[in-house]
This record gives sequence, C-alpha cells and structure tokens, in this order.
Amino acid sequence: MNKKRNHKSIRQLLKECNEVITDIKPCLLMSPLSIAQYLDTKTFESYFDYIIFDEASQLFVEKAIPAISRGNSVVICGDSKQLRPTLFFESRYDESEEEIELEVEQESALTENSLLDYATTSNKYYSSML
Repeated sequence: MNKKRNHKSIRQLLKECNEVITDIKPCLLMSPLSIAQYLDTKTFESYFDYIIFDEASQLFVEKAIPAISRGNSVVICGDSKQLRPTLFFESRYDESEEEIELEVEQESALTENSLLDYATTSNKYYSSML
C-alpha cells in the first residue's frame, strides 16, 4: 500500500493473473470501453462464453467490436423505442479519410444508429421477444 512507483497496470495484472481472477470472479461486469482498455486481446480472445449487451440501443456498433471479439457468443438486448446513442460529447469517426471511403459502401455497420439496430436488421442474429 505504501508503494509509490512501478505499480503493475490493471491490464498487466489481469493478463498475468487471469486464471485466478476468473476462478474467483467468473462473471465480469464491464463497459465496452473498459473491456478494450483492461483486457488484453491475446489473453482474452474468445475467452468468455457469452458477451451480453444490455441497453444495446444506446451503443454504437464500433464500440461493441472489442467486446464481441473476446467472446464465443453474443447476446444483444435492448428496446428499439429507447433513446439512440448520442454524439454530444464526441465524434463517431473521423470524416477526413475520404469520407470513410464513400460511407463504406453504404452497407456498413457504421450506417446503423445502434448495435441493436444492426442486430435487428442483420440476418446474422436470431431475434426473440422476452
């Protein structure tokens, strides 16, 4: 506790002690940003059985990709009548790269409003009502 320097980062600690941590805590509750920040891609690639997104109507698709890449299956939950993600505090992507290659052929996930919108319009996911 008195150590002032050379602390291990949370990312490094989780990488080195992942088996112990997941034995103690097999279920992790993290935001997509925290997953990208703290969980190493090589150590945790397809590490989790399920990645569950709640309130997916409020999340951009590109923010979910780091979490999706670390799981075997994805569960996407949300209400299509809820508020969409907002760009009030940040920009979604940099428009300067040739207008994102002409809006990435207009069929991209970037053209969807939210992860839930992408999942419901894509034929890749099974849909059901609770």
